[in-house]
Amino acid sequence: MYLELRTKTDIDFATNHVYRHNFATRPVENGVDCKALSSLMGHTDVSFPLRRYATTEYDFLRQQINLLHKRNIG
Repeated sequence: MYLELRTKTDIDFATNHVYRHNFATRPVENGVDCKALSSLMGHTDVSFPLRRYATTEYDFLRQQINLLHKRNIG
């Protein structure tokens, strides 16, 4: 499966860990419940996958800041 994904995406440097990071990041960016994500990833500690795997893109951070401003928070 790993080799098939590398072939389909044309990404040679990707590892299983890169795909796991991506799997954690995209749901977080789209508002998926963190507890559900943690369970899907096989973790009992909800904060672990967020600390370890989920990274946020610059555009996503900008959107979140804009939400804060719209709600007069911060």
